[in-house]
Order: sequence, then structure tokens, then C-alpha cells
Amino acid sequence: MLNGADIATIIPAFNEARTIGNVLRAVRAAAGIREIIVVDDGSEDNTALVARGEGTKVIILDKNMGKAAALLEGIRCTDADTLLLMDADIIGLTAEHIERLLEPVQNRRADMAVGVFSEDVIHRTMPFLSGLRVVPRELICGIPDLYDAGFGIETLISRHARASGHRIEEVLLDNITHLTKSEKFGTGRCLSNKCRALWDIARSGLRRL
Repeated sequence: MLNGADIATIIPAFNEARTIGNVLRAVRAAAGIREIIVVDDGSEDNTALVARGEGTKVIILDKNMGKAAALLEGIRCTDADTLLLMDADIIGLTAEHIERLLEPVQNRRADMAVGVFSEDVIHRTMPFLSGLRVVPRELICGIPDLYDAGFGIETLISRHARASGHRIEEVLLDNITHLTKSEKFGTGRCLSNKCRALWDIARSGLRRL
């Protein structure tokens, strides 16, 4: 199995004070993780305060830079060989979910594991969009020009992993979901964020590797 000291969790977060505490408690309770890094991507709420209250290292970006930029800032702050990438808005997450996700990589059955919410139709039909995954550092570092990928970063990681011959295992996870954009941002801002996310994903799907 992989040395637990080689696994770091990176959590990009923008206005996630409602959910990030429970996410962090689940990660802290999971076996085999050395460090947890939260990147506050220009939040306007108490995301950083809640994360620090859980005893977590927090990097604060002065303004919202986008999901890819936030993830990369977190990755730069660790030397871990294996990265657990985690969304901050997951509901129902437990240590058991995380350990199940880590297992295929720890036992060297896969190079990358992708968490798929079993009750989520989008997750099950388009798992390449999942923000919950275990990824080797060298895979991410081998993708050029990731900084401006925004919400398309998961698409690029999945495409690059397949193109470079990495073994991928999808792990079905029961009884978890995440806040919808309308629940987080309200109707008006929700539409703006959805359009931004769809544009980032489309750009990443069309980009030449």
C-alpha cells in the first residue's frame, strides 16, 4: 500500500461556510491522509474561519481565481505524491467514503480513482465531471496550461489520464450529494455560475492535449 504520509487533500472553496466543516471532519477521520489544505478562493463568507476552526491549513486568495487556479495553489503547498481532490460542498460525506475512494490507488489497482455519487444521474452518466478523486501528482503536473481551466479542470484531468494510459477506477459512493448552485448562490447568481461552469467544461473538452 501507499505510505499514508504521501497523501494530501486539497479542497478549493468559494463561499462554502455551510458545508466545509462537515467535509473537513470526514477527511480528518479517514485513515492514511497526511495533510489537508483548504484554498479559500476569494470567499465572501466565513469559509476560511470555519476551516481554521477545524484545525486546517488555509490559503486565502485575495479574489476569486476559479477552481483550477485554487487547486493548483493548494498543490504547490504540498510535496505529497498522491492528491485527494475534494469539493467543499459535499453533503453526507464520511470517513468510510474517503477510505473506499483511496483503496484502489492504495492497493495499486488503479492510478486514479474517481468518486461517483450513486444517486446522482449526472455523476453516473458523466463521471469525468466529478470533483472527488484521488490523483497522482505527476498526472496533474503533466498537463500544460491548467491554471485558467476553471471548472473544466476535472475534464482535462480525465482526458489526460486516458490519453497517457493511466488506469482509472470509478468508485460508487452511496448517500452523498452536494448543494446545488441555486441553494448556494440564489437564482440570479446561480445562472451566471452555471454558464461559467458549462463554458469551462466545453473549452476543456475541445482543447488539444
